[in-house]
Amino acid sequence: MRKSFFQIVTSMLVLCGVLCAGQVKLRSGQSYEGTVKDAGKVVTVIGADGAIFQFPKKDIAELDGKKLEAEKNPVVKIMTSKGDITVELFEDDAPNTVANFIELADSGFYKGMTFHRIINGFMAQGGWHGRARLHL
Repeated sequence: MRKSFFQIVTSMLVLCGVLCAGQVKLRSGQSYEGTVKDAGKVVTVIGADGAIFQFPKKDIAELDGKKLEAEKNPVVKIMTSKGDITVELFEDDAPNTVANFIELADSGFYKGMTFHRIINGFMAQGGWHGRARLHL
């Protein structure tokens, strides 16, 4: 019987303990069994038939029978004179924007900034309007 290079490498990794047999259950309810490799934010499952599946860890409910906590998006509180606003930032959808916003907030960039345009029930716009800031 002739084995493919992939099957040989997979067998070697299993023998070395790098990969282990297990089960992955997704938050959607689907389950996958096979050789599981947990690489931090991504989990790979290699089925008995050689099919390969990769899932972001945030989509996994259980890994080898252990329940995983769902990763939560960053949440920020914007404090105003009219009350506080709590905002959830969707890091998976806009990672660079979220990282930039958090960096600017942590540096104090938004302190004292005003909302210059408010439409009740629709939106509040704040930022640069009428305000010159030098950002190096």
